[in-house]
Amino acid sequence: AILIDIGREQDAQERHDDAIRSYERAQKILRWSRGERHVSLAGTEYLIGMAALAAGRPALAITHLERALSLKRSSFGEAHPDVPIYLDNLARALTEAGQLEAAARTRERAIRIRRASLGSAGEAVNEEQISIADLWKKLGHYDKALTAYELALRGLRETHGPKHPEVASTLNNIGLVQVEIGEYEAALASYEKALELKRELWGADHGSVAVTESNIAGLWFALGENARALDHLERVLAIFEGSFGPSHPHVATTLNNLGGALYGLGRYKEAVTHFERALEIDRRVHGDLHPHVASRLNNLGVVWSELGHYDRALVYQEQALSLRRELYGEEHPAIARNLASIGRA
Repeated sequence: AILIDIGREQDAQERHDDAIRSYERAQKILRWSRGERHVSLAGTEYLIGMAALAAGRPALAITHLERALSLKRSSFGEAHPDVPIYLDNLARALTEAGQLEAAARTRERAIRIRRASLGSAGEAVNEEQISIADLWKKLGHYDKALTAYELALRGLRETHGPKHPEVASTLNNIGLVQVEIGEYEAALASYEKALELKRELWGADHGSVAVTESNIAGLWFALGENARALDHLERVLAIFEGSFGPSHPHVATTLNNLGGALYGLGRYKEAVTHFERALEIDRRVHGDLHPHVASRLNNLGVVWSELGHYDRALVYQEQALSLRRELYGEEHPAIARNLASIGRA
């Protein structure tokens, strides 16, 4: 017990490697006195795993958390309240180790146990379900992510009612996933529900409102509905400029997107103005050697070419090409796109 207390104090001081050594010494004593499979070893295995996780050693954390989980389940069964907690932290370690699919399946095990004891709703169940959805989305398993987000949405509405920030956020995430699987009408409906709720919760000028409105604009832009995209992007720009000032990265991104919508509408001179403003902000914020700067230069080259200013277009395209070569090397797909643009200019 003294060694475990020392380890906890070392953990509290962020001396996690020292804590691991203290816990391991305590564990040796427990093994000698109580045997290899005594349930008390689950606690020390868990403490070692958590200290390893805090120390940025996910592989070691996985080993010890799996042992802790095995000991706890063999002694008390799957329904013990510590089991889903152990599974949660094992999933964290797996995520940090880049084993995202294993992490998602581990979280699914945790949520099954919690559902058995808590039912379909409850804060812990909702949080777990959202984490599962986020992992499947990162892995590109969008059908699984959509199912998980929809389950989370149902639980959130049961727990908090229909007008809660997490409900709005989950509706937005459902829209993102629906776009990825090509369900554009469903995505638009999800975004619009999220937008309506966010406006009701926070007012029309909140940054989160701008995020969802920007997603709607992106969807309209992808569908070739540039005029509709433009309407939303102008509101997004007003919100971001009002919230962050005229020189924020969010403002630069929105100006670039506005330039793209204007370009799609054939309003090339206005597009130039927006791309130039975006370039100016990005250079100020990021410096010259940044992917956003290369993108803005490329966009300016494309639009000047449409205006018939081929010499000016070529200057921008060559600047973008030089920058992308420095950023990515010669084999990156962006280099091929730049060369094709130069050929057209």
